[in-house]
Amino acid sequence: MLFDPAPKSSRRDFFDREAEIERVKSLSSPITLVLGLRRTGKSSVIMISLNELGLPYIYVDLRKFEEKGFASYRDLLVELEREVNRLTGRFPGLLEVLRRVEGVEVMGYCASEPLIGRAFGG
Repeated sequence: MLFDPAPKSSRRDFFDREAEIERVKSLSSPITLVLGLRRTGKSSVIMISLNELGLPYIYVDLRKFEEKGFASYRDLLVELEREVNRLTGRFPGLLEVLRRVEGVEVMGYCASEPLIGRAFGG
């Protein structure tokens, strides 16, 4: 939807930033900084690029806590859990792969709600 303040995840909702999206998609560095003024589309460029590349990612938008003035530890965990659920829903075998990676411990997985799980580096 055009003129929605939330970051975009599809090119059809975002315009005139094709060069930046392609540039981000061509990067091979493990760490990339995207810098710019507030509300200029940085998050949208990153999210569209990751979606088009089909890469798993976690995105937590902390703007929802602006009215509150702060985010509690629990608030952050709830948002992180929501994103892990989204990620495991999109990549169903991800938790199983993480269980086999040395140094990564998958803590908790609820069979009655199969998309709930937490993965933290150990």
